[in-house]
Amino acid sequence: MGWTDLDIGRAVTLGIALLGAVLGVINTCWALWRDRVRIKVTPVLMTRVQDGINGQEMVGLTRYARDNLDADSVIGVQVVNLGVVECTVVAVGINPDGWPRRWNPRRRRVSAFPGDAMSQVRLPVRLAPRSGFTIWCPFNGKALDAFLPPRSVCFASTACGIVVFGNSPALRARVAFRVDE
Repeated sequence: MGWTDLDIGRAVTLGIALLGAVLGVINTCWALWRDRVRIKVTPVLMTRVQDGINGQEMVGLTRYARDNLDADSVIGVQVVNLGVVECTVVAVGINPDGWPRRWNPRRRRVSAFPGDAMSQVRLPVRLAPRSGFTIWCPFNGKALDAFLPPRSVCFASTACGIVVFGNSPALRARVAFRVDE
């Protein structure tokens, strides 16, 4: 019996069976992708903006580079949970070796922030889905220059052992800027 010998009933049955098999594979892939930890790590700079109307100084954060960096520029790491499962972030900081070439935790040097400069975040932090926080580096000036080697990237580590790295134009600009004191 070949393909040409199929009558309409068997052809419809075969088509429905193939459709069910393809949808089952797609559903399995979606379930595996959806239920995993996904966090985004973005280095940010604290910026001071002068209000043009009232002349007041406001503070904001940006991930873009600034032209007017100074010795008091504060760098932070913004961590956002993009997944639908909760995760616990246990360490946030700088990886002085740059992007990891391969997965080898014994060779990786990381410098976690000893605390939050603004005293707003205490690690470990339990992140609900679609929520986030920003932790600020407690160093500035020459201490920050020693903390930021030329190939620095930020990282966040979860309780389940996932380490996510991130970089931004703001971090690259601050690494290139050196304080002359």
